[in-house]
Amino acid sequence: MRGAAPRVACVLLGCAAARAPAQVPAAKDAPPKIRVLATTRGTFAAFGEPSASQKGDVAFHATRKDGREGIYTSSGGTPSPIVLAGDPVPDGAAAWVVARLGRRPTLSGAAGCAFTVEFEGGGKAVLASRGFGFEPEFVADSGEAFRSFGEDALLDLRGNVLFHALLDPPRDRERDEFVRPESTASGALPEDDANATPPVRRTFAGRAESFHHGLFLEDANGRLTLVAGTQEGFLDLTDEIALNASGAVAFVASVREKHWTLFSTTGSTLLEVAETGEEWSAFHRPAMSPDGHVALVVEKRDGAPAVARVPKGGGAPSIVADATGGFTAIGPNVAIDDAGTIAFVAEREDVGGLYLADPGAAPRLVVPIGTAAGSDAIAAFRLSNRAFGRARQLFALVALDPDGQAIVSIELAGK
Repeated sequence: MRGAAPRVACVLLGCAAARAPAQVPAAKDAPPKIRVLATTRGTFAAFGEPSASQKGDVAFHATRKDGREGIYTSSGGTPSPIVLAGDPVPDGAAAWVVARLGRRPTLSGAAGCAFTVEFEGGGKAVLASRGFGFEPEFVADSGEAFRSFGEDALLDLRGNVLFHALLDPPRDRERDEFVRPESTASGALPEDDANATPPVRRTFAGRAESFHHGLFLEDANGRLTLVAGTQEGFLDLTDEIALNASGAVAFVASVREKHWTLFSTTGSTLLEVAETGEEWSAFHRPAMSPDGHVALVVEKRDGAPAVARVPKGGGAPSIVADATGGFTAIGPNVAIDDAGTIAFVAEREDVGGLYLADPGAAPRLVVPIGTAAGSDAIAAFRLSNRAFGRARQLFALVALDPDGQAIVSIELAGK
């Protein structure tokens, strides 16, 4: 029955989650070690999802109580800002002042941190601080062919940056070339032209007015590659994208009207993994392990969510967790580590929390709702698709009981 199906609403920030009993059942693993890295009990007012590196560092978006946004990193101690709203970003002889920051930065160890920004006076960009201690540098900006960017800028160990961008209509020159000049002249990062008319083209929903957009990968030498684009046979792209440490990509896009397809890459090969239609109705943000395995939350034809695993190199998704296993709610994001273990947030038999599913094994609860985080109790979890740090380490955004938020490091016991 549809009424018995789980929901993608569950134990995550911003949703009305069912409260777990005060005496939560013990997790099957030994108790985890939870360290609070940042909390709204102090300087901060709100956080975005944390993104981890395999070295155990983490980056996250935070808004302070004075309203100032920033991208922060931590290696287990007090968070340090990489960039704050109001900071200047040098660009040749010019400098652009940051007004807003994307909520989903990523970092990749010594490769640094990548994020999206909006500038005072207009203009948007993708920036990367390649190596800690280095000034952020431009990857792409709205002074080129780009109109705007998503929240994500994904970075791998080689310094490659993956981003999704909306494209401007051609202006006074052909826009097939996506090469940024050495510097951007003053005033060359305008606001979106409100009078620009999008072309009429085929989209997911049918023929409609819609700007073209694409998924791009820039390497550390500044060479830009189009991974997928609506001028190259795709109808629509989404912000559901993933990049692993080795540079493999997974994303959700449309190549047929009324259908979404999950794609992944292995080297230069683009694979169609699964398509909505007979079995699936939706795909959420994928996660990729360092060796190219994919995991994600899928929605079945009746809208019931499930955690799925995709074999390396493609193949039909296999279900890891769904209603048949007693799950009544599943969060929208998962993460997967180099051993193929999937982390996800869910409710099962009225007990919510953080679950792990090893390859070939049943999911197990490792951090129940109600677990202590410092002097507070955890009321809800939210993961990014890069939640795993070192072996047996996870980072999460948590809601605190009765209110507040925190960024936490979770050290799991076991092998």
